Amino acid sequence: MGNEPRIIATGDTVTPHTIRLGYTYGCVNDFTKSERIGIRGGDTLFTTWDASNLFLGYSRCDWRTAGDMFIYFDVRTGGADSTCTYNAGDSCSGFDPAFRPDFCLIVEGTTAVLKKATGSKTWVDTIASYTTFNLDSINKYTYLEIQIPFTTLRYTVGNVFKYLVVCNNETSEHSWNAFPTTNTIGKDAKAPVAKYPYFYQFNSLASGVSPRATAQALAVELSEFACQSGNDGIILTWQTASENSNYEWLIERSTSPEEDFRNITTIKAEAGSPSVRQYSYTDAAVLPNTTYYYRLGDRDLSGQVTWHGPVMAVSGGLVFDKLQLLPCRPNPSLGAVAIKYALHKPGTMALNIYDISGRRVNTLDQGQKQSGAYSLTWKGDDSRGRMLPAGVYFYQLNFEGTSLTQRMVLLR
Repeated sequence: MGNEPRIIATGDTVTPHTIRLGYTYGCVNDFTKSERIGIRGGDTLFTTWDASNLFLGYSRCDWRTAGDMFIYFDVRTGGADSTCTYNAGDSCSGFDPAFRPDFCLIVEGTTAVLKKATGSKTWVDTIASYTTFNLDSINKYTYLEIQIPFTTLRYTVGNVFKYLVVCNNETSEHSWNAFPTTNTIGKDAKAPVAKYPYFYQFNSLASGVSPRATAQALAVELSEFACQSGNDGIILTWQTASENSNYEWLIERSTSPEEDFRNITTIKAEAGSPSVRQYSYTDAAVLPNTTYYYRLGDRDLSGQVTWHGPVMAVSGGLVFDKLQLLPCRPNPSLGAVAIKYALHKPGTMALNIYDISGRRVNTLDQGQKQSGAYSLTWKGDDSRGRMLPAGVYFYQLNFEGTSLTQRMVLLR
C-alpha cells in the first residue's frame, strides 16, 4: 500500500468535525466512516462539516485525466433547473423540481471554479479560481479534499441543505458517475442523461449528528402533482417516475398556502417500483366556493418525510337543482361544527339534531326559506344551551316532505 491513505478511518465521529487538508494529515484519511456518504465503481464520496465550513472528499480518481466533477448545491429558493453546460455545444440534464441548485463547484484537473446560477439554465463564475482544495500528488492525485465556507455558498446553519455530485467526460456532458448512486449515468459515458432525479438532503448542517445517518438520498422521483375541482370534491393526482424505499403518502390540506396544514389521509406507496406509477385521491369534505391548498409528503422506510407542493384548487359552488345537506366539518369534532345545506326552491324547512337513541336534542333552524345555500354552526349543545356528552349524533334537514340525514361524532 505504501503511502496510500486509508479510505475508511477507524472510529466514528459526529459534527462538528474540522477536516485538515493536505497529505500531512492523511488526505481523505481525516474523514471517518460515518462521513462516507456513497460508493460506486470503486469511488467514494465523503461529507462532513464544522461550525463554518463544508468538507467534501473523493477517493480513487485522478481528475487530471478522468474528466470533470460537478458538485451542485441547493441552499435557498430559486436556482437552476438544469446542469451547467461546461463543454460548449453539448446538451444539459434536468433536475427534480424539489432540487434547484444555486451554486456549482467544478473540479477540472488541478484547478476548480465556483459558478452561480443566474437563471434556469444560466451559470456564471462567482469565484474564477477556487483554491481551498487539495489533490494528493504523492498518491497519483487520486485523493481529493475540498473545504467550502458556508458564507461562500450563502448557507445559514439551520436551513435545509441539498447537493448532488456528477462526474462527466472531459469533452462532453456525458456522465460516468453520480451521487446519490440511485441516479442513472450515461451508458459507457457515451450518452447524456435526461435527468438527475435524486439528491442528498440534510435538514440542517447541525452539530451532534452523523452525516451518513442523516443524509437523505431522496426516495421518490415525483414527475407530477396537481389538483382540480370535480363534481364530488377536489381531485388530487400525482405521478412518480420511480419509487425507491418509499413507504406511504401523506396528504395535508389548508386554506393558507404557508401554514395550518392538517393531515386528511394516508395512502400506501408502491415501494420499490422502478416504473411510472399514478395515484389519485378525491377530497369530498370541502366547502363550496373555497380555495384550498394541498401538500404531498412521501415518507420513506426510515420515517423521513419529503414534502411537495403546495398546489391550489377552488371548490365548486353548490348547484341548486336539488335539496342538499353537506357533510359537516370537522367530523369528529371537539366543539363547534359547521353545517351547510342548499334549498332548490322556496319552502318550509327545519334542521334538527338527534342523539343515538333518536331523541331530538336541538333545533338549529326552522321556518320559511328562499332557494339558495345556507350555513350555520352547532356548538354541541341542546335546546337549553347545555353541553351534550360525547357520542354519535345525527343532523336532519326536513323540507317540504323530504328528509336528508348525516352522521357526526362529538368528542369531549
